[in-house]
Amino acid sequence: MSLTDSSANFRARADALGVDSAVLRLLVDGGLDTMSKFAFSSAYVPGQQDETQFVEALKSVMQRDPTIPELAVLRRLLHGCYAITAAELKQTVERSEDAPPKRLAQPDRADRRERQQKRLKGINIQGFCEPSDRLVDKCVSIYEENRLAYVDLTTCTSKDAEVKASGSSKEDKHLTIDASGNVRMKGQQLKIEADISSDLLLQYALERRGLALEQANIVAYDLHDMWVSKLFEARYREPPVNYSRVTQQQMIHADKQLFVKLAELTRGGIQLQGSSRPVDDVMVEAMNSTEVQHLLQPMPGSSQSSSSTYNPKGPGKGGLGLRRGGGGTNKGGRGGVGNVHMPKLLVHGVPNTTKGNPICFDHNLGKCTRPVKFNRCDRGLHICCMKGCFKPDHIYTNCPKKPSDELILETNSFVSSEQVLELFDKLPKEEPNRGMDGGGVVGWWGGGGSGGGWRGRWWW
Repeated sequence: MSLTDSSANFRARADALGVDSAVLRLLVDGGLDTMSKFAFSSAYVPGQQDETQFVEALKSVMQRDPTIPELAVLRRLLHGCYAITAAELKQTVERSEDAPPKRLAQPDRADRRERQQKRLKGINIQGFCEPSDRLVDKCVSIYEENRLAYVDLTTCTSKDAEVKASGSSKEDKHLTIDASGNVRMKGQQLKIEADISSDLLLQYALERRGLALEQANIVAYDLHDMWVSKLFEARYREPPVNYSRVTQQQMIHADKQLFVKLAELTRGGIQLQGSSRPVDDVMVEAMNSTEVQHLLQPMPGSSQSSSSTYNPKGPGKGGLGLRRGGGGTNKGGRGGVGNVHMPKLLVHGVPNTTKGNPICFDHNLGKCTRPVKFNRCDRGLHICCMKGCFKPDHIYTNCPKKPSDELILETNSFVSSEQVLELFDKLPKEEPNRGMDGGGVVGWWGGGGSGGGWRGRWWW
């Protein structure tokens, strides 16, 4: 819906010029409820000397002769509506490909949001959930071009973020050359992107896009919300054994493929036809199509022996690199392809969970400095790597399931006297010849080379 075809814009323009509310109600009831209708309500063109046809049209709508003050205000309204309608038609004809989306007039923008809020009573369209003006303008531009295009999720910003960003932006002007070869002074467009790094933020972005698409009269919010539910249903569906859960990247690929399918099914245009929207009629068919649904299937997961290898210096730079998948050659690894080598201090640990998710070794060694989001870094989950534990509240070195003698022997840090006593308590004991009244003795044996081992005794 363009500026001149909006009833809200016509009412706002009439109120601004001082048209009496009773006269405005008569015009709207008579069918003259938009700028374009009022501009062409008669054969009279502003600038002509004889305005008899315009006055006669007003008489037929108002059912009486307009007074002189009313006629003066209505003349101003006619001239303004005609000028805006003619300018909009010219802009549509001369519009270039690189032209920015047209901005909705504020009365029309507020009217669209108000009507949508009345219909969607269970959703509070404000703040973080309200789509930004730029997002709505982009969707309206798609509708006016009558050709469906994908709305990237990073552009689905909120009104709240847009207001905060616009207040801190600085004006930056630069010269540009449009498609017609004209040089124009253009302002630097504010660049803001929606954060979709987590499932919750992704869901908010999808919700804002659904609201904006409905305000642009492209697709009903209920049908778009049905698609969002399908995405997250696939995301949280328990995968079969040896298969991994559907990832965010798969969801985004499926979302893009949905728009491709919708564009194929609406080649005749997406603008309102009668009482139904073309996209509404094919939305269910597109979301259930094979081309879309196959992208939301769980992928085969990697086993623990081939899913990852660890390298503190990074893949292919020596050490035990963290490499995804079993293909290729790990030039810096100490083992063959597909072998997982645990660090010496994590000898009883495992590299992955039972579902194949990698675990960060540096975290279990207490030296991970990478950014952590949702209890994981780019190397893996920040949980205990002890086999059968996988808890996030401690690391491997402090795991209660870890053999207690390993807690003492494998560490390179300072060993306290309490740990020494704990170690000797675990060594085998033998009764001395003089009896236990004088204390006991602890014997141990170690070593194992060709030269034999070593023995010792501890008296107490």
